[in-house]
Amino acid sequence: MIYDQTLEELKGTLVKNGWPAYKADIVYSGLYSQYLVSADELSSLSLHERADLKQIIDWPRLDLNRSKGKDTSKYRLTLSDGLATEMVVIPGHKDSTLCISSQVGCPLGCGFCATGRMGFLRDLTAGEIVYQVVRAFQEGHMIHNIVFMGMGEPLLNLKNVLKAIRILNDPHGLKIGLRRFTISTAGVLPGMNELMKSDLHLNLAISLNAGLDSLRSDLMPINRTYPLTELVLKAKAYMETTGRRVTFEYILLKGINDQNEHIDALIRLIRYSGFHLNLIPYNRAVEKYTSPDKKQVSEIAQRLGKASINVTVRYSKGADIQAACGMLASQYG
Repeated sequence: MIYDQTLEELKGTLVKNGWPAYKADIVYSGLYSQYLVSADELSSLSLHERADLKQIIDWPRLDLNRSKGKDTSKYRLTLSDGLATEMVVIPGHKDSTLCISSQVGCPLGCGFCATGRMGFLRDLTAGEIVYQVVRAFQEGHMIHNIVFMGMGEPLLNLKNVLKAIRILNDPHGLKIGLRRFTISTAGVLPGMNELMKSDLHLNLAISLNAGLDSLRSDLMPINRTYPLTELVLKAKAYMETTGRRVTFEYILLKGINDQNEHIDALIRLIRYSGFHLNLIPYNRAVEKYTSPDKKQVSEIAQRLGKASINVTVRYSKGADIQAACGMLASQYG
């Protein structure tokens, strides 16, 4: 697909097919300055060139379904193979945050997450990731931040994720600054290593959800491979190497990880570390779990603050259209 190609790759493709290299700049401008999604829309090219371009390069044939909630918009993309993935636009005061997906489904199987219960179907290509962003702009959203917090584990598809970010950051394309990207992970340590080695220095968010290994392993099977002590050490190394602050996400599950002993363990784990902590009351994606009430959430936040932990309570938007954190799960058939 054309969105899989960097500008230099597109130049190479066109030159190989007898086109002058400068035509790639015209095509790239159409893709990323005008948000065009069809060769037929490239009015700066002749009709013959447009027809030839459709033969040279695959263009997206992706259906888009829209769901509008009271405070978010969700888009379901049906991909060329019939599978689907989802993205969510969260409006801000001036600009919006776009939550995008990196996989169809997810292989990690976190019990409280609707996407995890889908299982893993496949990785998205770099172009399919880029296309989500282009379509959001085409739909009229002014996107300021892009978070890889949709379907899938980004660090298990890191090659395509990083290529997509480089395309989106390209000064000839959408020109989205690197500090506007956040990668969210359940704690895939080899992927964190690779991310540290890149020159991108992206924001990193880690889904934590427990300060005890036994509990986290029950909630998130990945913890049996990469336990908490190793995860926190790697997070500290990431912060020291990149200079970017690491955020831990802690989804509050009533009666599961919100009791005094759980908060005590969390304090011991990350106190004085320099990490930021987001407390997220659970969005009921899976019936067996619920969220503590607002009073208890507030008390937990105050207790963490008194323990010198930088904490923010994040009430997710979009639950009314199954678009909030942990609720994305495309249905098939």
